[in-house]
Amino acid sequence: MKINNDIINQLDFKTVIDNAAEGVCIIQGERIVYHNDAAIKITGYPSEIYIRTPILNIFDSEDAKRMVQRYKQRLAGEQVPPISEARFIRYDGSHGWMQSTSSQTMWKGKLATVNFFIDITDRKSLEEELNNKKKEIESLLVSDNLTGLYNRRYLDNQVVKEIERSNRYKYPMCLAIIDIDNFKKVNDTFGHDCGDKVIKQLANLLQTKTRLSDVAARWGGEEFCLILPETKLKKAHFLLDNLRKEFQNKYISCVNYAVTFSAGVAELDIHDTSITLFSRTDKALYKAKNEGRNKVISFIDD
Repeated sequence: MKINNDIINQLDFKTVIDNAAEGVCIIQGERIVYHNDAAIKITGYPSEIYIRTPILNIFDSEDAKRMVQRYKQRLAGEQVPPISEARFIRYDGSHGWMQSTSSQTMWKGKLATVNFFIDITDRKSLEEELNNKKKEIESLLVSDNLTGLYNRRYLDNQVVKEIERSNRYKYPMCLAIIDIDNFKKVNDTFGHDCGDKVIKQLANLLQTKTRLSDVAARWGGEEFCLILPETKLKKAHFLLDNLRKEFQNKYISCVNYAVTFSAGVAELDIHDTSITLFSRTDKALYKAKNEGRNKVISFIDD
C-alpha cells in the first residue's frame, strides 16, 4: 500500500494507518513515533516499548544499517527502491523476515518515513528449504554415492575448464589416473563389502592428502582421477608416489595383505584437449600396470 500526498489530503492519516491490514510504523530520527496494532502483532512488542524503540534495535545488525541508510537517503530526496526485505528481531528474541514498502510523508509538521510491512518468515523458510533441496540435488548429480568424491560427469567437465584456465593464464596442470591393483582379487576373496571399504579408504586418502584446489574424483569402479592445477609433472609425480606409499601402509581390517595402487600422470601440453590429456595419462597408467604394479609412471614424450 502506497501513501502519497493525495491520499493524505483525502483521508485522516491515522485512520488509514489504524485500519491497514499490514503492520505500519512511522519513523522520525531513527525512532518509531507511531504504529498500528498489526505492527505490534508482527513484532510482538508491547506498544509502550515499541514506540520508544530505536529502529536499529528491531533489525539484525547488517539489515539495520541498510535500513537506516535507506531512511537517510529517502529523507535527502534520493531515489530509493520502495520495497525491501529484511530480517527483524521479535520482542521475545526470535528472528523473522519482513517485507516493507516505504515512502516519505509529513508527521506532525515534520518529514518522516511511513513503513507498511508484512511478515514473510514462512515464505523465506520455504525458499531456504527449497534452496537447500536444490543444492542437495545438485550435489547428488556431481557426487559419487559410495565415496562422496566427485563423479565422472563432474570430472569430465572440470578437466575441460581447468585446461582452458591453464592455457589462459599459462599455468602448468597435471592429470593423474589411479587404479587399485588386483581389485578383482579383493572382491573375489573377501567380498564386495570389503572391496567397498578399500575404495573408501583410498577416497579418504585422496580427500585428506591433497590441496583444496585439487579435484579428486572416482572415475569408475576401482579407478580414480586427480586434477592438479598449477602443478608441474615432477611435483605431481612426487605427490602421487607419496600417496601410493601411504596407501600401501594403510591397515584395512577386512584384507590380510597390503593393498596397492598404480598411477599414471601427465602434464598438460599446449596442444592438449581433454581427450588427448586423458589418453596420455592412461598410457602412463597402462605402463605402470605392465611394469609390475604398485608404482607411479609419468608420461614423457618420446
